Amino acid sequence: MNEILTLQPEVISRLAQGHQATVAGLANATAAAAGIGADVARTHGTFTSEFNNALSQYEAVRARAGHALQGAATELAGNLNKALTAYVNTDQASAEILDHQVDR
Repeated sequence: MNEILTLQPEVISRLAQGHQATVAGLANATAAAAGIGADVARTHGTFTSEFNNALSQYEAVRARAGHALQGAATELAGNLNKALTAYVNTDQASAEILDHQVDR
């Protein structure tokens, strides 16, 4: 355990940006299935009503899962940004303290 732990702010920033991009991708993926139950009902009528109901349930489950994942990715990106800000502020404040000690 003699390794020095380092943090690279640009890496944390890229990770946060990646999670923010994931949110957009999840929003598109969630929306992709929206309305398929209604589309099938419109094109096939009541003949496929049981299947239409199953599709509607699938849409609802998929939408809930998609929104939950979007929330998790948004929260993770926010937490990474908060951690990055805290690290940079602490690093800068510590550097200023050391600078004042050296100047004396």
